[in-house]
Amino acid sequence: MLPDGDINTALLNLAIDLTVSSVPDVSFADPEPLFNPAGEVGKPESGDLPAICAFTGMCPGGTYAPTSPSADIHPTSLGYGVLAGVIGLDYALH
Repeated sequence: MLPDGDINTALLNLAIDLTVSSVPDVSFADPEPLFNPAGEVGKPESGDLPAICAFTGMCPGGTYAPTSPSADIHPTSLGYGVLAGVIGLDYALH
């Protein structure tokens, strides 16, 4: 977890949302609140580790180890399920 990661991700997501909002019939399904729940409310990054470990491959062997050669930032099967749920809910609401 990088310093200012929450802020940078929030800014990126805001830029994406502003961009897609200018396109008719397009919306942005933001998974950040589920993948980064503590960061969303300004709590310590350590509170995000359970979600990060469950939803991404960043915890090889069950321990957060982003510099490990076997660490993978991509979603796990569960993480892809969470993403699908976020997209499905966004689709249903729009």
